[in-house]
Amino acid sequence: MTLASLAPADHATENIDYSDYPTVAPLFRRFAELTDDAPERAVLREQLVFIHLPLAEHLARRFARRGEPTVLP
Repeated sequence: MTLASLAPADHATENIDYSDYPTVAPLFRRFAELTDDAPERAVLREQLVFIHLPLAEHLARRFARRGEPTVLP
């Protein structure tokens, strides 16, 4: 599985620089404003997850083999 295969289907995130906090913060604010049943919520959640995959992968590599179980009970 690659990051490209996990990209949001509409490719709305292709030309946006998400490495800068001011670019990402409004997405979190909008996500927090939405109700649980809002149709836009799932799309926005998918974008936020995709944006943060490189950070999650970096942290997973950094803290790998630290004596913690890989699968939590």
